[in-house]
Formats: sequence, structure tokens, C-alpha cells
Amino acid sequence: MEQQAAPGWYGAGDGWVAYWDGTRWTGDRAPAPAPPPPRAAQRRQLPWPAWVALILLFIFIGLPLISAFLQGFATGLTR
Repeated sequence: MEQQAAPGWYGAGDGWVAYWDGTRWTGDRAPAPAPPPPRAAQRRQLPWPAWVALILLFIFIGLPLISAFLQGFATGLTR
């Protein structure tokens, strides 16, 4: 026994869809629905361990460097 496609609208390949009633094409045609718009690209977020590492680097390396730089200006040291 031959298995036939289920009834429904099927693409005709020319920008239209045609209706198959389960045994034959009915002759009903309609414009094919527009494809859904592409999903907007989502920004990748850093995982929380990366944020923790960045904050710790800033605290233990960045702040002392900034402090030393500012102290050099405060004391009037020049090269």
C-alpha cells in the first residue's frame, strides 16, 4: 500500500503554496507566508567567575598602580 502525504498546504516552489486534500491537489493556491525574521544577535555575557577574576585583578593590581601613580604626582616626583 502506498503511503500518501497528509492533507495540508505545501510549497509549490514558486512563492506559492497549494492545498493537498490527501488524495489530490485541489487547485487552491495562496501566497507562501513570509519567512520569520532572523533572530537578533544576542550579546555574549561573561560567566560570573570571569567577572570575579576581573574585579580581583582590578583590586589587587589596578588600584595599587593607580595609587602609586597618583602618589607620584602628589610628591612632585618627575623624571
